[in-house]
Amino acid sequence: MPLVSILTPVYNGEKFIRPCIESVLGQTYPDWEYVIVDNCSRDSTPEIIREYARREGRIRVVTNASFAGIIENHNIAFSQMSPKADYCKVVQADDWIYPSCIEKFVDLCETNPKVTLATAYRLDGDGIGLKGLPESRSVFSGAEIAKRFFDHESRDIFGSPTSYFLRAKPVRDNPPFFNPRNIYADVEGCIKILKEGDFGFIHEVLTFTRRPADSQTPRSHYLRVTFPSYLWIMKNHGSYFLENGEMRALIQKHLKLYYEVLARDLVLFRKNWEYWRFHIRSLREVGHPFSPFRLMAAITRLPAEKKRGKADSEENKKSGKEAGSNPRS
Repeated sequence: MPLVSILTPVYNGEKFIRPCIESVLGQTYPDWEYVIVDNCSRDSTPEIIREYARREGRIRVVTNASFAGIIENHNIAFSQMSPKADYCKVVQADDWIYPSCIEKFVDLCETNPKVTLATAYRLDGDGIGLKGLPESRSVFSGAEIAKRFFDHESRDIFGSPTSYFLRAKPVRDNPPFFNPRNIYADVEGCIKILKEGDFGFIHEVLTFTRRPADSQTPRSHYLRVTFPSYLWIMKNHGSYFLENGEMRALIQKHLKLYYEVLARDLVLFRKNWEYWRFHIRSLREVGHPFSPFRLMAAITRLPAEKKRGKADSEENKKSGKEAGSNPRS
């Protein structure tokens, strides 16, 4: 029976860590180890996780010698996987998984040995997330899913680390698995592992993602981190899935949209200096230095954009639909 390494990086998680751990203990699949990496928590988290480790021999607690960033702490967790593990599954400390989660992911991957990454519907707060793939299919080529991502067709196809299931060998073979320079390192990790094989999808709700008010999500939305993150992923992995001309066209399409967003935020005075410093630095680091000329050109397009938006809004009202975006957390 394949061994699954279940990983929970945690910092000050006393509020939700118990239901997280209990969801792992309640799995119908029996062959797992559970590694909880405590990132120097200052609340009762260390006592709670040690309590569970005393009761369950498959739980192993790792305590960081010093505080690590959120991406680094995930990479520490990946490094703690058993060398015998066939699969790994992150369960973030705020979240939990349904009892059949591990069993169903293992069944899918054992039935389809080329699958290196699998995910499923998730309970996302009060709604069901990660919809969009055809229900008639459960396995897709890695290239097909990567191209959907780069073409902006399926930007939120993977979910959070709690949502997906990974074959362990490509994670071990590509350290650090999460890119420390990319705030959306988890999405980049998914694209990276798709170089190694296929993508599986289970059309059932297998995980729960919590939206705590004190998470990094509001700040990420404020900074609009998805825009430079896309460029990081394209820079590091786009050439594997795309022809040069296709890659250049998609980058230019993305930059056009990126600068339109920057222009809108500028003229409406929505953002402070932290926001602009973040984007100027990010664009430079990813190889597309900030261009005032692009920004000015985008500003000139805003009136036409506003008219299009008004027309779309009126059309949506007529059809009874609500206009809006679906940003990723």
